[in-house]
Amino acid sequence: MKLKRLSDKTVSKVKVIPPITQEEINQREIDYTTLSKMEFSRKYGYLLYTPVELVVDKKSYNIQTNFCANPFCKWYDKEQFKYRNLKGNPSRYMITGKSFKSIKCNDITIDKPVIISYTAPYSNWAMSEEIKRLIDINTTVPYEVTFCF
Repeated sequence: MKLKRLSDKTVSKVKVIPPITQEEINQREIDYTTLSKMEFSRKYGYLLYTPVELVVDKKSYNIQTNFCANPFCKWYDKEQFKYRNLKGNPSRYMITGKSFKSIKCNDITIDKPVIISYTAPYSNWAMSEEIKRLIDINTTVPYEVTFCF
């Protein structure tokens, strides 16, 4: 019988590929302290709708949690999209709220009406890191022990 132990960060089989480069991450950390809340969200708001790649055992998954969750809405389960051919260049979703932010389905009447729905925004990157952490703490690896008698 082989002994096993719980995995840790050093032997992870999961890799999170962020949507931005390391240089952009460093710049973002600088901007977080120097820019106002509004300026920061204008500069990096597009990342809310950018999927993050999660690689588990050489299989790749895209993590995207920010879309309409109402199955009766025409935007249900569809990614963000900007309509450049319509007046004002509207997007499929917009961020609303002052203290509690939410994603609201934008009422763009193209073919059928939209059922106005609100969804809580989540960080795709943070979700990916949490999935990685949960997989890591629930994975076992072989444990080799050398006994001296």
